[in-house]
Amino acid sequence: MFKEEKRKKGFLSGLIAGGFIGGLAGLLFAPKSGRELRSDISDKGNEILNDTTDLLENAKSKAAGIFSDVKHKAGNLLDAGIAKAGDFTHDAEELINSGKEKIEEEIIMVKDAVKSGAEAYTNEKNKMKSLASKNHSENRSKDSKEEKSYFNKSRF
Repeated sequence: MFKEEKRKKGFLSGLIAGGFIGGLAGLLFAPKSGRELRSDISDKGNEILNDTTDLLENAKSKAAGIFSDVKHKAGNLLDAGIAKAGDFTHDAEELINSGKEKIEEEIIMVKDAVKSGAEAYTNEKNKMKSLASKNHSENRSKDSKEEKSYFNKSRF
């Protein structure tokens, strides 16, 4: 874009200089009196000055329009970038919250599994104790029946 502007500026300068030199050459080579020649040179100079002023105003107007467009587009890009960053932040927060929820659910499941395992262990332990004490009681009563039987047999 810079090269294009440089080319336009060079073309515009060449056009102005060429117009001035061509007009001056036309006046100098035209067969007129000194007074008419000076008047024509003055008129042509004023005409070139007016044309140059018009070209300069036109260039300023176009530059202001381009600057305004660039400023507007840059503002839009900035707004879009800020919105995109906000979207990314929001998505990241949702992902983090979702991950936290899943971890909390898994922790609850693990705690429940440990609790169930502990309860099952306690129940089995109690069953084993109960069975052991029942077996022990049965063995004692069996032993005592055997002893009674033995004593009863030896008496007769």
